[in-house]
Amino acid sequence: MAGVKALVALSFSGAIGLTFLMLGCALEDYGVYWPLFVLIFHAISPIPHFIAKRVTYDSDATSSACRELAYFFTTGIVVSAFGFPVILARVAVIKWGACGLVLAGNAVIFLTIQVPLHSPRIIGPIQSCRNGETQVRYMHTAHSCDI
Repeated sequence: MAGVKALVALSFSGAIGLTFLMLGCALEDYGVYWPLFVLIFHAISPIPHFIAKRVTYDSDATSSACRELAYFFTTGIVVSAFGFPVILARVAVIKWGACGLVLAGNAVIFLTIQVPLHSPRIIGPIQSCRNGETQVRYMHTAHSCDI
């Protein structure tokens, strides 16, 4: 049941972030849809993390070059997503109020994206063993059934 509550909370926070983003675009005073391009940054921000996780399996190491490079690219993507509406506001393509709403939406959406990526979670279903026990596999442990 805790997994369902977490999923509902993440969905709710994602909806709030997208609402801020849409308000920054669609309100009558603003009416410009250029800030929607930050959705591209939202879509590509977890990709370096997934690639680094797939390439490096060493869970005992505190750091690896691949993981650090993924953090670097993710940071660049997030900074670009926050900088894009500011640049649009500076050149008067969008108004500063729309910029504020888009920045608030960015903060909520990026927190929604990053929280599940960096928390331990179940990666597989409950595993049934031959001796009748059930076992849950977590990301940081890979236990096999005792026979």
